[in-house]
Formats: sequence, C-alpha cells, structure tokens
Amino acid sequence: MDKSRTPLRKWLLVLFLISLHQIQINAVQISIALHVTYKTAWGMLHKIRQFISQADEHEKLSGVIKAAVELYARKQHSSNHDSPKERSIVIACSSSLCSASYFKFKVIPSAHLNERCLLRSGAAAFARNYVSDSYVNHIIIQPLYRMADSRLLRSQYKRSIIKLNACFKGIGATHLQSYLNYLCFFLNHPCLDPHSLLYELTSLCLGRPLSNNVLLPLAE
Repeated sequence: MDKSRTPLRKWLLVLFLISLHQIQINAVQISIALHVTYKTAWGMLHKIRQFISQADEHEKLSGVIKAAVELYARKQHSSNHDSPKERSIVIACSSSLCSASYFKFKVIPSAHLNERCLLRSGAAAFARNYVSDSYVNHIIIQPLYRMADSRLLRSQYKRSIIKLNACFKGIGATHLQSYLNYLCFFLNHPCLDPHSLLYELTSLCLGRPLSNNVLLPLAE
C-alpha cells in the first residue's frame, strides 16, 4: 500500500471482500465494487498475492508429509507437453498431532524435469526450501499416477484447481506460482471466519515490507 495512489480505505475494502469470498472473487468484480479500473484492481490483488507468497516462504512442512507430482493445465489425451500452459507441480501437505494439514503447491522449474518426471535435483530442492530440517530425509515425492497413499491430496488439489480456474481465467506461467500460493493460503485456513481471515490478511500486508524474491519457484 506504500506509495500507492489508491486510497487506503479501498485497500482495506479489497481485503474485506477477499475475506468474505476467498478465491471466488477476481479483478473484474473488484473493479466494479471499488469503482476502479481493471488494471488497478488486478494490481491490488497481485500485490496481496505477493504478500501471501512471502509469508508462505517462511512456513516449512513438518510432521507426516505427503507429496506427489501433478500437472496444471494438462492437455487431455496427450503424453507430451503440447499445452503451452501445462506445468508440472509438486503438491504436498503435512500434518501432525498438534496442527492441521498445511498445503504447498510449487511449480517445478524445467531444469528439474525430464519431460514430466521430477529429477532428484528437484526433489532435493523442494525438501531444502520447503521442508523443516528435522524432516528433510522423511519426504518422498511420488511419481505421477502413483498415489496409493496420497489419493486425498490429489483429490484436494483437483477440487481446488477447478475453483481457481473457474474464478481466474487464463492463468499464465508467469504468475501461476503466486495464484497457487494464494489458493494454498485458504486451504491452510479452512476454519477461519471472515473476521479472522481479514485479521490474518491485514497482518500479512502490514507486518513487513515486500521482498524482491517472494515468487521464486523451486531454487536451482
């Protein structure tokens, strides 16, 4: 919000609308509600997604961790990367006796892929960046279609992606990670009422300045 020409009350109204509708509200609806241009509305939502992404970078998976490789925007009936929007993603969740499930969906850089298969370097990068040190050696990222004990994780991913795509049409590769982080924020706070979500969002956006590397995917 710093140095923004948009009034603070409109920023707070955006946070309020997000807390009410979660991923069911997009820039078109925000622009109408706030009487601002689509460009302004998209920019506000994008900056909020950046703050959510920044906060997610500080949260590590621990406890019982399940992870697998999934595809975003997969082209049906094709074994090749024919769809320009198709991306391989590590989907993961962790849970323990003391905490609820915590989800992370992270885009895999092409350097860590052999076609659709995750290389060891990619699995190591995910563990290094997103798993607590005490549990780095406990995580196994399953290959695509081998989801024997992670069926619920894949089901949650598919349901969430359907909702995401229904609201935000045509998500490109450039901003896909920030949308996935945005989606996971609400998956990770399923029991919060709108007031609590508003407090959480406001704390994220006012708590610390925005760093320059919040949207980096798996590190090289």
